[in-house]
Amino acid sequence: MYFVPGTRLEWLGDVSIPIILVEGIKKAVSVFKLAWRAVSDTADKPAFIPAAIPGVQNWRGKIGKINRPDGSKEDVSGPIPDLDRVAWTGRAVSVLFDRDA
Repeated sequence: MYFVPGTRLEWLGDVSIPIILVEGIKKAVSVFKLAWRAVSDTADKPAFIPAAIPGVQNWRGKIGKINRPDGSKEDVSGPIPDLDRVAWTGRAVSVLFDRDA
Protein backbone atom coordinates (compact mmCIF):
# COMPACT_ATOMS: atom_id res chain seq x y z
CA MET A 1 0.00 0.00 0.00
CA TYR A 2 1.36 3.39 -0.97
CA PHE A 3 0.74 6.71 0.74
CA VAL A 4 1.98 9.88 -0.95
CA PRO A 5 4.98 11.47 0.79
CA GLY A 6 3.58 14.18 3.03
CA THR A 7 0.73 12.00 4.28
CA ARG A 8 0.85 12.34 8.06
CA LEU A 9 0.43 9.37 10.35
CA GLU A 10 -2.16 11.23 12.43
CA TRP A 11 -4.36 11.64 9.33
CA LEU A 12 -4.49 7.85 8.96
CA GLY A 13 -5.99 7.70 12.44
CA ASP A 14 -8.46 10.55 11.85
CA VAL A 15 -11.66 8.91 10.59
CA SER A 16 -13.14 12.31 9.70
CA ILE A 17 -10.83 12.40 6.64
CA PRO A 18 -12.18 10.19 3.84
CA ILE A 19 -9.84 7.84 1.96
CA ILE A 20 -9.80 7.30 -1.77
CA LEU A 21 -8.20 4.02 -2.89
CA VAL A 22 -6.61 4.17 -6.32
CA GLU A 23 -4.67 1.67 -8.41
CA GLY A 24 -1.20 3.10 -8.83
CA ILE A 25 1.31 5.59 -7.51
CA LYS A 26 0.85 8.23 -10.23
CA LYS A 27 -2.88 8.27 -9.60
CA ALA A 28 -2.32 8.66 -5.86
CA VAL A 29 -0.05 11.66 -6.43
CA SER A 30 -2.64 13.27 -8.72
CA VAL A 31 -5.45 12.67 -6.24
CA PHE A 32 -3.29 14.05 -3.42
CA LYS A 33 -2.89 17.32 -5.33
CA LEU A 34 -6.65 17.41 -5.89
CA ALA A 35 -7.26 16.81 -2.17
CA TRP A 36 -5.37 20.00 -1.31
CA ARG A 37 -7.12 22.05 -4.00
CA ALA A 38 -10.44 21.16 -2.38
CA VAL A 39 -9.54 22.97 0.88
CA SER A 40 -8.53 26.52 1.77
CA ASP A 41 -4.92 27.70 1.77
CA THR A 42 -4.91 27.70 5.58
CA ALA A 43 -6.13 24.10 5.96
CA ASP A 44 -3.96 21.77 8.03
CA LYS A 45 -5.26 18.56 6.45
CA PRO A 46 -6.45 17.54 2.97
CA ALA A 47 -10.07 17.01 1.98
CA PHE A 48 -9.30 13.29 1.62
CA ILE A 49 -6.33 10.91 1.70
CA PRO A 50 -5.34 8.93 -1.39
CA ALA A 51 -3.92 5.46 -0.90
CA ALA A 52 -2.62 3.36 -3.77
CA ILE A 53 -2.76 -0.38 -4.11
CA PRO A 54 -0.63 -1.44 -7.10
CA GLY A 55 -3.22 -3.84 -8.50
CA VAL A 56 -6.75 -4.78 -7.54
CA GLN A 57 -5.75 -8.01 -5.78
CA ASN A 58 -2.66 -6.63 -4.03
CA TRP A 59 -4.45 -5.88 -0.77
CA ARG A 60 -3.83 -9.56 -0.08
CA GLY A 61 -0.47 -11.15 0.46
CA LYS A 62 1.42 -13.93 2.20
CA ILE A 63 0.97 -13.34 5.93
CA GLY A 64 2.40 -16.58 7.27
CA LYS A 65 2.79 -20.33 6.92
CA ILE A 66 0.99 -23.29 8.42
CA ASN A 67 2.07 -26.89 8.82
CA ARG A 68 0.00 -29.34 6.82
CA PRO A 69 -0.84 -32.82 8.15
CA ASP A 70 1.75 -34.38 5.80
CA GLY A 71 4.51 -32.21 7.33
CA SER A 72 4.78 -29.79 4.43
CA LYS A 73 4.29 -26.06 4.84
CA GLU A 74 1.59 -24.00 3.18
CA ASP A 75 1.45 -20.24 2.66
CA VAL A 76 -1.40 -18.39 4.35
CA SER A 77 -2.88 -15.45 2.46
CA GLY A 78 -4.72 -12.54 3.98
CA PRO A 79 -4.94 -8.76 4.20
CA ILE A 80 -1.53 -7.06 4.02
CA PRO A 81 -0.27 -5.54 7.29
CA ASP A 82 -0.17 -2.06 5.70
CA LEU A 83 -3.96 -1.96 6.04
CA ASP A 84 -3.53 -1.86 9.83
CA ARG A 85 -1.93 1.60 9.54
CA VAL A 86 -5.36 3.09 8.84
CA ALA A 87 -8.34 3.53 11.17
CA TRP A 88 -11.13 2.20 8.92
CA THR A 89 -14.15 1.96 11.21
CA GLY A 90 -16.43 4.97 10.76
CA ARG A 91 -14.41 6.37 7.83
CA ALA A 92 -15.82 7.10 4.36
CA VAL A 93 -13.85 5.15 1.75
CA SER A 94 -14.16 5.33 -2.03
CA VAL A 95 -12.56 2.79 -4.34
CA LEU A 96 -11.50 4.26 -7.70
CA PHE A 97 -9.72 1.40 -9.43
CA ASP A 98 -9.10 1.35 -13.17
CA ARG A 99 -11.93 0.47 -15.50
CA ASP A 100 -10.36 -2.92 -16.26
CA ALA A 101 -10.60 -3.95 -12.59
